[in-house]
Amino acid sequence: MAYTLYLLARSGEPVAQRVILQLIEAAMRLDSAISSAPSGDGVGWAAHEVSTSQDLGEQSDDPLLDLFVPRTGGGPILLQVNTRPGAVRQEVDGALRNGAPGPVAGSDTLIELTLSGHTTDWLIADVISSVAMRLWDAVMYDEELGFDISFDEHA
Repeated sequence: MAYTLYLLARSGEPVAQRVILQLIEAAMRLDSAISSAPSGDGVGWAAHEVSTSQDLGEQSDDPLLDLFVPRTGGGPILLQVNTRPGAVRQEVDGALRNGAPGPVAGSDTLIELTLSGHTTDWLIADVISSVAMRLWDAVMYDEELGFDISFDEHA
C-alpha cells in the first residue's frame, strides 16, 4: 500500500525540473547516502525516484523486520514536483477548505512524496520535507492527518 505526503510551497520557480533538482541537491548535501534517478517529466511536472544506501534495520527495533525483510535500503520514494498553475491552485483551494494555515494561499508548487513497500525510509521523507520547508516555507499534510502531521508518528 502506498502512502503519499504532500507539501505546498512558494518556490517562485515555474520550471518543475529546476525545482526538483534544487530540492534533491539540497537533500543530498544534508544526507550523502541519498541518491536520485529521474523517472519522468513533462510540462509543469517532474519526478525522481529517491533512495538511500542506509540499512533500514538500524531504524527499527522490530525483530520481525530482521526475519522477513532483507537488511538493505528501503524501496525508492517517488518524489514529484508540480508547478502547473491549475493543478497547484486546485490543491491549494482544497487545502484551504480543510483548514490549511495561511502560507498555503500563496503556494505555486506542489511536492508529493509517495512511499511504498515493506520498509519505508522515513529519514528520506523527513530530509526532503525539511528542505522544502526551509527553502520555500512549505506546509506539509496528508489525507489522513491533514495538517497535524509530523514525522514523530512514523519514527
